[in-house]
Amino acid sequence: MGSIERKAEIDFYDSPYLTENWDIISQGSEGYDSDVIFYWNVFLEVKESSESHENPSVPLIVVDVGTGTGRVLKGLNRYAEQNNLPLPETEFIGIDISQHMLDRAAEETLSQVGSVSWICGSAIELSTLLESSSKPSKVDFVFSAVHSVGHLIHPGELEKFFADVAKLLRPHSGRACISIWKHYLLSTDDEEAKTQYNDIGSLPMVLASKKFPGVLYRNHYHGEELANDILASKTNVQVFRQHENGEEEIIESIPTVLRYKMFREPTLLRILESSGLEVLNKETNVMDFVFTLKLK
Repeated sequence: MGSIERKAEIDFYDSPYLTENWDIISQGSEGYDSDVIFYWNVFLEVKESSESHENPSVPLIVVDVGTGTGRVLKGLNRYAEQNNLPLPETEFIGIDISQHMLDRAAEETLSQVGSVSWICGSAIELSTLLESSSKPSKVDFVFSAVHSVGHLIHPGELEKFFADVAKLLRPHSGRACISIWKHYLLSTDDEEAKTQYNDIGSLPMVLASKKFPGVLYRNHYHGEELANDILASKTNVQVFRQHENGEEEIIESIPTVLRYKMFREPTLLRILESSGLEVLNKETNVMDFVFTLKLK
């Protein structure tokens, strides 16, 4: 059957098909959702100490940077339901560069939360995005899970992001949490960076769509390239249907790339320090380290 093949590599999240494919892959990965309890506990601490605890007219603002399909915010809502804790005074704001991811996030209602917003834009425009969306000038809890800050691969972007976090964070009670995957955090400035997974001989992974009837996703991994502490992981994704006679109808063949920055801890700590942020804790989870920050 006919096929539609994109010639240029695109981001791994940049279509409705790719968004669902990513969600299915993520849900099958080790430690999926195991980090949500950590963010829930930080949220409870912030809620307890924030201005809104004493003054209900002041909303509690929670911002998820690189929210994707809203996994962590949905998890926080789920914990609120399980603990019978309505959050009418709380506003969840999910920010992501991919509108396709946000469209999928918005399909689910977060019933425990007073207000939910999904904003499309870049992490390095954090304060501008919130201001242009008429959001409060201060936030109580901002986090970036599953190494989302690793997408900030260009010079100056990380500094701009953390400067915005410091600008937005509420003094005293405000907290920020930043996730770095374990294998992407180098302990010294001169440690040699290495590729993480390069088994290009592995069989393609085929997944069934839950949203598009009869659609299958074939993920053919093409390996990693490492240059200047930036890891590029390449996968070709075929979107297809298989008919009863065994013939395949290729809907789309998509060359994708994911680029992530590898961090050197001394450099990261210097950037945080110069941004006016203090590290309170470095938590070790299944897949990542999470730095909890506050204003100095």
